Amino acid sequence: MSSYQTARGRGFLRLTSWRFRVGFGAAVFVTLEMLLLFGSVNPAKGFDDPSAVLAIAITLGVDIWLVLAILSGKGRRIALGFVCGILAMAFARPAVAGIWTLPAVALVQATRPAWAPIVAASTRSDQRTLWAKARSGDQPEIIHAQRLINHVHECAAGYRAADSLDSYPRTATDLARIPNCAELAETRLGNDSARTLYTSQDFGWRWSYAPAARDSAARVTGYSIEVLDDPLIRRASPRYTGDESGRVWEMNPGQPPRIVASPVSALAQLRRCLQRVPAENERRAAEFPAAGRLDALAVVESVCPELAGHYRAAYPDREHGEIGLSARNTPGAFVDTVAVYMVEYLPADVDGIIFELQARPRGVRNPAVHSGVRRFFVARDGSIHVGTGPGPATISDPLAEECVAEPNVCSDRAPEVRRAPGS
Repeated sequence: MSSYQTARGRGFLRLTSWRFRVGFGAAVFVTLEMLLLFGSVNPAKGFDDPSAVLAIAITLGVDIWLVLAILSGKGRRIALGFVCGILAMAFARPAVAGIWTLPAVALVQATRPAWAPIVAASTRSDQRTLWAKARSGDQPEIIHAQRLINHVHECAAGYRAADSLDSYPRTATDLARIPNCAELAETRLGNDSARTLYTSQDFGWRWSYAPAARDSAARVTGYSIEVLDDPLIRRASPRYTGDESGRVWEMNPGQPPRIVASPVSALAQLRRCLQRVPAENERRAAEFPAAGRLDALAVVESVCPELAGHYRAAYPDREHGEIGLSARNTPGAFVDTVAVYMVEYLPADVDGIIFELQARPRGVRNPAVHSGVRRFFVARDGSIHVGTGPGPATISDPLAEECVAEPNVCSDRAPEVRRAPGS
């Protein structure tokens, strides 16, 4: 027999020495005792049960002894026998030998409050990255940007109406204190802690609010707001700005600012359509003498089919109608509009040839649609006036800026067929 084979035989004998066997048997005995101890643990208390604490302490002590014995050489054969006993039981019944890993499980549970935020932050960062990558390839849905800036206008006006000093919000966080405005906190620029961000329902638009300087009575009498893409997206989208006048400007690089989310052109088109109604009533009277005269706002859809999807009579309130305002690249139906305005028809003569219109923002069933705070008055000559106060707009209010910029939009000229109203 070679010396190598002799050395291997002696090594095997050492491993099967009485010390090794003691360690092996101790592993089996202690494991069975630990199973009995863990069996008395109250499942409702878990690791907080005294029996569980004792068992974990014993298990941790044995684990430490095994490591130290193997590394130092003192009691190594007993420790090796103990480890082999654990491995043998793990081979036969993995769940039985699993009690020796419980200290690690308990340590994870005890330190979870410390490392959970780190894991959550890492997961959140990955979620943000994937969301930004997906959104950067999308076309910007400007309808959601215009709805958002209208919502900020509404909440700022609501805050002022409830404030004892008649002041606009002092800070951006004050907007969330108004009923139906709490969700604005989720899309505020820089508020990365919001849990509703970076999901499929997050369209990527963020808003910021800057109050004007306070006056001597500590009132904020003005503000400016901005709606833009989340900086993570890095796409070339329009930017939207507004102020206490309730106007919304669209800002595109290399182009002059233009007012959007405004029903002025839609109201002008509706007025031109209403001018056709007297002639339509005369035709119907000649064809159906007993039918009687129809209300102007009820018949205007048949006179102007191009209003389909944008206008509807407010039945049963036949003196009012509703006109929806669409954004670019959207169908423009009532379910997909930036804003909806209630229109009131005010005839000045029996035949309805001379009339006026009032329009005010109207809440709709879709909570995502917001109409801002501007109110409009269409005078007999076709001029459109705008007000932002609590009451209806009148002819004494300033002329709509859109009419000043494009006089032909609001001039009193012959009716013509135009595209469906939109922003």
